[in-house]
Amino acid sequence: MDQQELINKWGKVREGTIWILDQVDDQQLAYAPKEWLWSFGRTVRHIAEIESGWIGHVLEGRLDDWPIYTAPERDTTELCKGLLARTHSESIRCLAGLRADEWSTARKMKWDETLSPADIAWHVMQHEMHHRGEISLMLGLLGLEGWQA
Repeated sequence: MDQQELINKWGKVREGTIWILDQVDDQQLAYAPKEWLWSFGRTVRHIAEIESGWIGHVLEGRLDDWPIYTAPERDTTELCKGLLARTHSESIRCLAGLRADEWSTARKMKWDETLSPADIAWHVMQHEMHHRGEISLMLGLLGLEGWQA
């Protein structure tokens, strides 16, 4: 998948994640299927953490450390949507700013793995799709209709 195709596809994935968030209220965002599992809101924050971590910390080096986004008192849909919008805007700015040769050129990571920006972007988009499936399932467990791609 070339650079612009992935950026466009990821935009569609993000639209689906936001659609799911639009289906719940702040109280439902606290829902977790089991006491020891992440809540709906915590899962959404995890999507943003991984995106910021891989793009902002690993790829760009803009962040000194891997981000952990904690909810002030409790998650709200506006907080979660704002976090996703901000992280995605930063990611797309970074990815769109890469030249075609940079997009596919592998770089050695701190842990001795070799990855290209394309590999990283693909991984982060797949990660979001995985967790989008989880929060879609949570919609169903809450008695709401889930995402239908």
